[in-house]
Formats: sequence, C-alpha cells, structure tokens
Amino acid sequence: MKDSEPVITTKALPHRPQSCAEEARTPSETATLGASVPSDQVRVATVAREHSFRVLGRYEILGRLGCGAMGTVLEAFDPQLDRRVALKILHHEHDTPHNARLLREAKALAKLSHPNVVQVYEVGQVDGRTFVAMELVEGRTLDQWMQQEPRPKWRACVQVFIQVGMGLAAAHEQGMVHRDFKPSNAMIDGKGRARVLDFGLARESEESEHDGATPLPLGKAGAHQTELEASLTRTGAILGTPAYMPPEQMLGREADARSDQFSFCVALYEAVYGRRPYDARSMGSLMHSVMSGRIALPKGTGVPGRLGQILLRGLATDPQQRWTSMEALLEALRRLIAPRRGRWLALGSTIGLATIGAGLFHRTELAQRQELARQAELAQRCSSARIQLDGIWDDARRRQLEEVFLGTGLSYASDTWERVANSLDEYADCWVNTHTEVCEATSLRQEQSAAVMDLRMGCLRQHRVALREVVDLLLQADPTRVKQAVTLVASLPALARCDDVETLQAKLPPPQDPRAAEKVEALRDGLAQVRALRSAGVYDDALANAESIVVAADDLGHAPLQAEAVLERGLARQDLAQYDDAARDLEQAYLLAIELEHFEVEAAAVRELAFVVGHDQARHEAGLQWSKTALALTRRPRADPREQATVLSAIGVMLLRNGELDDALAHQQQALAIFEAALGPEHPDIADLRHNMGNVLRQQGKLDEALSHLQRALAIREQTLGPGHPDIASPLTTIGAVLDEQGHKQDALLHLQRALAIREQALGASHPDVATSLNNIGIMYKQQGKLPEALESFERALTILEASLGPTHPRLAYPLNNLGEVLRARGEQEHAVTYYQRALTVLEQSQGSDHPNVASSMINLGNLLYEQKRYEEAEHHYQRALEIQQRTLPEDHPHQAWPRLGLAKIDLGRGRIERAREQAEQAVAIREQAGVAPVLLAEGRFVLARTLWNDPTERSRARSLAERAREAWASAEADDPQTREYLSEVELWLAEHPTR
Repeated sequence: MKDSEPVITTKALPHRPQSCAEEARTPSETATLGASVPSDQVRVATVAREHSFRVLGRYEILGRLGCGAMGTVLEAFDPQLDRRVALKILHHEHDTPHNARLLREAKALAKLSHPNVVQVYEVGQVDGRTFVAMELVEGRTLDQWMQQEPRPKWRACVQVFIQVGMGLAAAHEQGMVHRDFKPSNAMIDGKGRARVLDFGLARESEESEHDGATPLPLGKAGAHQTELEASLTRTGAILGTPAYMPPEQMLGREADARSDQFSFCVALYEAVYGRRPYDARSMGSLMHSVMSGRIALPKGTGVPGRLGQILLRGLATDPQQRWTSMEALLEALRRLIAPRRGRWLALGSTIGLATIGAGLFHRTELAQRQELARQAELAQRCSSARIQLDGIWDDARRRQLEEVFLGTGLSYASDTWERVANSLDEYADCWVNTHTEVCEATSLRQEQSAAVMDLRMGCLRQHRVALREVVDLLLQADPTRVKQAVTLVASLPALARCDDVETLQAKLPPPQDPRAAEKVEALRDGLAQVRALRSAGVYDDALANAESIVVAADDLGHAPLQAEAVLERGLARQDLAQYDDAARDLEQAYLLAIELEHFEVEAAAVRELAFVVGHDQARHEAGLQWSKTALALTRRPRADPREQATVLSAIGVMLLRNGELDDALAHQQQALAIFEAALGPEHPDIADLRHNMGNVLRQQGKLDEALSHLQRALAIREQTLGPGHPDIASPLTTIGAVLDEQGHKQDALLHLQRALAIREQALGASHPDVATSLNNIGIMYKQQGKLPEALESFERALTILEASLGPTHPRLAYPLNNLGEVLRARGEQEHAVTYYQRALTVLEQSQGSDHPNVASSMINLGNLLYEQKRYEEAEHHYQRALEIQQRTLPEDHPHQAWPRLGLAKIDLGRGRIERAREQAEQAVAIREQAGVAPVLLAEGRFVLARTLWNDPTERSRARSLAERAREAWASAEADDPQTREYLSEVELWLAEHPTR
C-alpha cells in the first residue's frame, strides 16, 4: 500500500514487518520490548506469540495509523500526560543504518515549536527499537484534501499552502531541511489548520549531503506512476520522493532550503492545476523532464497568471534562480490573495512577526510597537509598484484599449483582444511582483545591497517603458497593429533579465554628466518605441525614429548609445528590404560594439547581419561565415539559450535557401529543442520553427513528416492567435502544397481556399497577402488544366500587388511569371514573353542582377524562347542563369538542374551530343542526390535518354531512363497540359526507338 494512505485499526500488529505489504501476515515469534528511556514510568511488556506489542514504554498502543518505508506509525495513549499520541517505530531491518537519522529528526523537531509543524514530545529506544512520540493530528492528508470533489479553488489552495510553507520556513530558520516534502507529508485537521509531517529525511543544513549518495537511478520506460511517488530511502541512495524532487537532489548534490521550495511549488502547482508540472511515467522520463526545465502553464483554468509566474520561479532548474527564501515565496503568495486596499498593513504585520521571531517576547511593548511601525513603513514603501503602472496599464487603459480593438470591426479583433489583454495583465502582474521583491530584498530582508537594488530597479524601469510603448502603439490600433498585436506583446523583454545581477553589472555605465545621462535615458526610451514599432509592423515610422535617434546619439557622442541606435536603424532597414544599407548599419554596430565590449549589441548585430548577407542578399558563403561568429557569441557565459536557438534557426533558413536540406533540418531541430525548453511547446515562436521544419521536410520529399510539423504549427497558431487571424493562412497554404504533392488535390485546394477566405475577411480584398493566396490557388487550377480559372486568379493577384506595392516590387514577379506560364500553355507565346520579360526586369531592379530569383526568371524565359525555336536567345538566358547559380548556390543545389537541362536540349538539337550528354548527366545526378520527386526527375531522364541513344552501348540504359520518365508522367496529374505533352512526346520516342 502507499504510505500516504492511512489505515485506522485496533487489530493486533505484527512485531517486525518487512514491508507494508507484509503487515497482514501473522508472525510466529515472541517479542519483548524493554525500556531504555530513563523514567520510573517505563514498563516492559512481554507479548504473546499470537499478538504484537500492546505497550511500548509508558505508551499504551491503540492501533495502527499507517506505514512508511522506514517504519510503522501507531496510535497510542500516554497515561502520564493523559493524551493520545502518534508513535513512529523504525522497522528492525532499518534500525541500525537509520537510527542516527531518526534520532536527529526527533532532536531537531524537539527544538522547533510552530503551529504548522507536528510537535515532537519524546524520543526513545526499547530493546534497540527506536521510537518517536509526537502530536496526533486527526484529519486528512494534504493530497486527500487536494483530490476531494469538487476540487478546492486556487485561492483556497494558496491559503492552505501558505500555512504549510510557514511550517517549512520555521524549520529552515532552525537550520533544518525537510528533503522529502510532498502532499502526503502534511495534514489538515478538522479546523483547517495545516501541519508539516515526517521530517524523517531532514538534516541540519550544515551537515554534509554527500554521505555516499548517488544520483537517482533511471527507471525503465513505462514504469508505473507509483514508482515516482514512492520515497527512496535505500542506503547510499538519494533520499526523497522523485515526483517532487528538485534536480539538484536527483543528481546527488546538496539539498538546502531552496530544494524544499522546489518540492513545495510542485505540490502547489498540482493543487491549483490538477496535474503535476512534469509529464513522466518513469524515473528516466521524469528526470529528463525536470532537468530540461520545460513547464507550461495550463490555459483556461481560471488560475491567475501571477500565481503561475510565482510557481515557475520556485520551479527553476537552477536553485539560484528560485525565490531567495521560503518566506519570500510566501510573501508573494500572500500579496496575491490579499485584498488590494489596506493590503500593506497586513503585509507589514506579517513580515514584522516573521522577522522578529522568538525574540519579540523579550522586548518591551514600546519596542514591539516601534518595530512593527518600522516594518509597516518599509512594507508600504515596497507596495507602491502597482501605482507606478498607473497610466500605463491600469483599469482605465484596459477599457480604452478594448474599445479601440473592438472598434476596428476586424473579424479577428475580439479573439486578439482577449489574448492581448490576458498577456498584458500577466506581464503587469509579474512586473509588480518583481518590483516588490527587489525592494523588499534590500529594505526589509537586507539580502542585497542598495547598489544591486538600483541596478535591478533600473532594469525594471526599462521594462516599464517597453510596456508603455507597446500599449501606446496598440491604442493607435489599425489593421496592421491589431494583426501584429499578439506578436508585439510577446516581444516585451523578459522580466527575468532583472534578476541577473551579474549581467546587469556588466552593462556599460551612463555618462557622468547628469544632464547627458538624462538625455541618453530619454533617447533609449525612444529606441524602445522603435522596437515596438518594428514588432507592430510599422516599419516606415520605425526607420524615421531610428534615423533621428542616430543623429542625436552622434551629437551626444555617447558611444554605447550610438551602437544601439545604429543597430535599430539597421534592423528597420532590413524590415523594409533595404538590404545593402541594412548590412552596412549592422556591420558598423557590430564593430563599434566589439570596441566597447557592448555584448548585447554585438550579439544582436552579428546575428542579423548573418541573415541579411546570407539570406536576403543571397551571399551564401559570407552569410555562413558571419553565422559562425554569431553562434560563437551565443555560447559565452550567461548568454540566453534562446539567442543560440535564434541563430540556429536563421542558419537553417539560409541552408534551406541554398538547398542544403539535411543541415538545414538539423539546425532547425536544435533550435526547436532549445526553444521548447525555454518557452514551452505552445509558444508562437515554436509555430514558426515547426513551419520551417515542414518546409525542409517537404523539399526532402518526406511529406508525412512535413505534414505533421505543419499541422502542429497550425494548431499552435490557432490556439495563440485565434482561428480567424490572418497568420493562420500561412501554415494552411504550406499544408495545401504538401497535400497537393501527396496527390490529395481536393483537400489541398480546400486548404488554400480557407487561407484565402481568412485573409479576405481579416485583411480586406485588396491586401497583398490576398494576392499570395490567389497566386497559390491559380497554380492549383493550372495543374488541373483549368486555365481560364488560373488566368483569372493570377490577373487578380497582379492587380492587387500593383495597386498596393507599386509596379516594381519583387512580389510582382510571382503572378507575372505564372501568367506567362498560363499563356504559354494556351499557345499565346508572344503574349507570354511580355510577362516573363517584365518579371525579369522587376527582379533585376529590386534584387540585383546576380540574385538567385533572377536566375529562376531567366530560366522561365529561356524555356519559352526554346519552344519558339529562338535557340540563341534561349541559350543566352540558360547560360546566364547557370552562372548566377554557380556564384550564389552550392554546386549540387537542385535549382542548377533547370538551366543544365535547357542547355542540354539546345546542344542536342544542334547535334552537340557529348555536350548535351554532359549537361544532362549532371542535371539528373543533382536531382537524384537531392531526392526530388520522380516527376521532377522525369524530364532530365528523358533528355539524357535521347543523348545516350547515339551510343549503341548505352541504348538499353536510354530505354530504361525513358520508360521511368513515362511512368512518372503517367502517374502525375493527367489534367496538366504540359504533363500530357511530355507524356505524348516520350511515348512517341519509345515507339520510334525500339530495342533490337
């Protein structure tokens, strides 16, 4: 049976149980328990063979209360003091190794008198059997109370756990650590008072924790859950209960008061959310979950976000990141449930009593009053954090913002408002709690210096400014701001930064001149606004503001601010696709930051520079070189792991862009693991990563795996943004592409049409993203041979983009090229050439003449010129495209197959067989190595077959290649005119070239 399950009985007990399960047996031995406690009242009882002891020392045994791993708990009567007690008897086989620990427990607890800790009355031995007499508590264990139906509300749970925590805090003040706190080790009596039980694993804190201890053993997968709940008390093993055990204890390291804090927070999390914070069914999976630190706060539970944040801090993997003490944790919980009005007075009284302790009774009444008044004054001083958010995020601003959001009339405004309001509430609550904690750590508890408090308060001020700028932007809500609202709020800086004193101390100091320092601070507030504008998608305003701050920073001559301002200007230019200017700014910021040792700017600048160069400018090798530097900076001591994940993801996108699919996937997988550990599996950024992974897997031809990641990305975005948010359309579109490649044409079209409907309703019929959906649907229509429908979709997409983005924006190239494809399929070659040439011109003007997109457009134009038998012009475009790709893409990139096939066909037509064969061999090898779909291999195989036929020794291979091409085209979409044309051509060739 579980040791948390009390059994009330007056039946005779066996003398020496081997385990709880063996207590039902009838022993056949006779036992005598003699007295060793010096007392005239001690009696020795000889127990008959068929009975267990009825008397222990002076105590009369009434029955058994329960059994633990170390001993049996009995109900007994003390005639000397006329009271019922609980007796804990150590099992005989555990007596020798654990005798010292049990005696230590009793002695420690005997020193402790607290209303929330079970009282120990006496410790003794009878015939070498150790016992402890303690207060008998009648009631329910805490876990039974938690599991009652209906379950207690969160506020009731917090109230009860505060009592339990006070018991633990009192033990900590005496230098004791429980080391096995769990709900079954606390009781609630009939009057609602909670007490901590069973300090059987407690040690005084100055004792060594490494007396032969070994790390927690890993269980086999699928082990039963009770394995996690059982206490570990074997000699040489870690002591405690795995389900509630902190990571340091699992690893055999020193357990202290912060270890009890961790166990307490696991239990309180379980009480308020109805489940434990870690999902595990075996020792191994539990240990992995705890060590990873992955904890998600359940949604829709009614539990306030402030409580979740309090618990997350107590559950930090690093003990240094937890609350400074159990009392600090309890104060945060008290503030949570205390009424807002007059709250400081009750808080001050509580702190005063806890701080004064036993010495209070030895002071005069006047001294008591003076101390309480002082504590109340300090508490009032530290309770003003909420006031500092007045006019930033208070009830009035909340109502105002709700009116603004709902007043936009956007289809997704209500969903977005709910999510934004909850997130802002949680951020504000967390800011208030952190501010109060920082103040009290110096003013009340004297745990940190005034200098450290000033550093942390300065950090909190910056976060308050960031909150103000975000709310101010949202109050100017337009469709762009509302669309980006969830992302904007999620971009608020993490408050945990203000707990990292070492990093704060490493920051560069402000100017010594107070007036200059004031100006620097004001300009940094402006940079916070720039960041908010960028997150909200208001890029033009962000750039204009950044430009003015760069000028002002140059006038001041404060180099750290100059680096920060240039960085923000570079990021704004990147958002506006001004890639050359962005790269110059980012490099300037990086070099200046190196000189100043401004680590934060240095890391951010080189990270974004790598992406601008490697992805946006398509300078692959240079981008990867910058990426190596960026990755190295993320591995510096105290760097945020999320920075490393961001760099890994960016590298993955660059590698995908350059066709290095295996490496791209590996980088995205590493980034995903880090982000999930830091943010939880439901964070919006996780959706982006899974979307990226889906794209890589799709290009690898692993369509089922791709679909799984994309569907998970869709689910996360629906949960975090709402089902009608326009950002839902992106994963829907990619899912549609995968379904199309899987042959599920109708399902693919339905996903694309849903994406279009969401964008039209959310963004309006003339938004550029609507054009993207129309372009994708047009491709589906073309593949199905529905050329009029395809033409209509592409023309509408082009009209929208020209009106919204202007005639030279690079996004116009997509519908322009696709219109050329449709017209080409309809036989309108001259008309098609016009669209192809315009697409090429747009790309050359916007992205430069050496961009890979320019090469793709040249290939499309070359294909049409080839069909028109304008071979010299076609050859020029193919050759130019290949040269661009050879400079900007890896030599085995699958895109290089296109111009090589074009050149092979021209050489074949002109009788240059060997050159044609060489180009075709390379094209087929590139595509086979890339693992592309058979239909994409078909054309290359057919061209190669035709070049091989002239060699009699290769005719068998030529037939085989042509037949494989026929099979691929025959299994493809039969309604596609181009596919039908290819299939007819290969069948005719096979008929004309039989094998002999």
